[in-house]
Amino acid sequence: MDKMKTMLIVDDSRTNRAILKGIFKDLYMTLEAADGLEAVELVKKYEINVIILDLNMPHMDGFEFMDYMRRSSAYSNIPIVVNTQYGQEENEIKALAMGAQDFISKPYNIEIVQHRVRNVIVKEQLEEQILEAEMDKKLIRKMKDVIEKDALTGIYTREAFCKYTQDMLQMNPETDYVLMRLDVERFKIINDLFGTKVGDMVLNIIAQKLKKKLQGIGTYGRIAGDNFVCCFPEGTINMEDIGLQHDPDIEELQLKYDITLYYGVYRITDRSVSINLMCDRAEMVIRTIKGNYLKRIAYYDDELRMKMLEEQQLTNDMQSGLKNGEFCIFLQPIYDVNSDNITTAEALVRWNHATKGIISPGIFIPLFERNGLITKLDRYVWELACKSIRSSIDNGETVVPISVNVSRINLFLPNLGEELVALLDQYHLEPHHLKLEITESAYTKDQKQLLDAIMKLKEKGFTIVMDDFGSGYSSLNVLKDMPIDVVKVDMSFINDVSTSRKADVIMMNMVRMAKEIGITVVVEGVETEDQLQYLKSINCDQIQGFLYSKPVPEAVFHSMEGKEAQE
Repeated sequence: MDKMKTMLIVDDSRTNRAILKGIFKDLYMTLEAADGLEAVELVKKYEINVIILDLNMPHMDGFEFMDYMRRSSAYSNIPIVVNTQYGQEENEIKALAMGAQDFISKPYNIEIVQHRVRNVIVKEQLEEQILEAEMDKKLIRKMKDVIEKDALTGIYTREAFCKYTQDMLQMNPETDYVLMRLDVERFKIINDLFGTKVGDMVLNIIAQKLKKKLQGIGTYGRIAGDNFVCCFPEGTINMEDIGLQHDPDIEELQLKYDITLYYGVYRITDRSVSINLMCDRAEMVIRTIKGNYLKRIAYYDDELRMKMLEEQQLTNDMQSGLKNGEFCIFLQPIYDVNSDNITTAEALVRWNHATKGIISPGIFIPLFERNGLITKLDRYVWELACKSIRSSIDNGETVVPISVNVSRINLFLPNLGEELVALLDQYHLEPHHLKLEITESAYTKDQKQLLDAIMKLKEKGFTIVMDDFGSGYSSLNVLKDMPIDVVKVDMSFINDVSTSRKADVIMMNMVRMAKEIGITVVVEGVETEDQLQYLKSINCDQIQGFLYSKPVPEAVFHSMEGKEAQE
């Protein structure tokens, strides 16, 4: 058995190191360093095959570390993959100029990250073999093909596509080009339904179609998985001609399944932008139409660029916002249906930005979920909730538990339970003081991993709340498989029960089934007296909504604790 290669992950963020270590745990032996100085000592001590390097670190940052490695004859050949935030173009260009072989961007796409690192190592090994051995021209051409051609489809890899596309642009400065990225809609389902052999055949059909349409006109390659990219003079071909509808090779497979593509188009107006970044921008614009069956092509434009810049500014401001106390929690009470007493509350984060004012959670939470910063925000909210509970206890007030959200990224961290217990110990609280809310959508990702995560938290004594229950397609499986304590029924059901017999039946049976297996039911979005009376009639346990209270500042909530709801 071949010895596993050794990877060095250099990042001052423990969370980032844990995520990257998880991505590569089955592929490489991993070492970790929190800054460049620690990394230098590990490089001296171990035989390192590849380094994933963050740029912004204390003591010795990524650029200083790269400079050290470049000047050292003993270590200059170790390939370095730079780890950046999405959109940090200047840092990426500077890092590549200093000798970095590639870069990966947060939030991480696991398959792309793995392929990029693998390709860097393979390329480095093959280039060393070419330099060290005296090979004839035929063998050199063969080795070059191994480096530049995708093993499955025979078309360019990402690295080779970028190289030859850059050459093409330089040789044709007066020609207007477009770069287009293609993604197969729900490709995983094709593999699941028909097997990976058929999935590989589909990928090869796409690759050959690109070759047929673009050979001699432009460049084309397979980036990773079901992601392809091509570049050609604007107006030379109809973009949708590269689609698979009525393709004879696809029809020959007799799949009885429509295979469709999404297209992200980047018009090349600034040739100083790296081809890698153009590919990322084309991929980003695809995200805006994924799941839209009426729109298959999207174009990168100035409006989207402005949105990216605004999001990047919010990302940059997040850390100072946490430090300066710009984030706070509002608490929305949850009431017992029969007694009208407050039983618990949900902590909802708010951001009062120093210059922009109030920013909607609907803007910054999805952004932080995409770029991974939600892990820091989660922890900040957890601590605010603990401080709030501690304050109530110290003031002799009636204390109810507070529910806090646990993002999908945090949920699957192996030491989450220990971290939460340590936080409770810091404020002299018990697990029953803090309820943990996860969304039903987490169930669809990795059911076994989710079950293991929930069981570890329950072993620590935490109450587990399933939020947005009924909004997905796995509600019955959630009740059957997951050891949850509370379900919060999605507000769409209570909105529809007055006009839809189906919604009424579904709501009644969800409440009945949950209660029969010992799960507490909370209904969100209750706004009218009629809805309240209906929920009482079907024996719902608790309600949350504007009928009783909107989310309120902590001080207001503490004045409400122990009191019945006001009519």
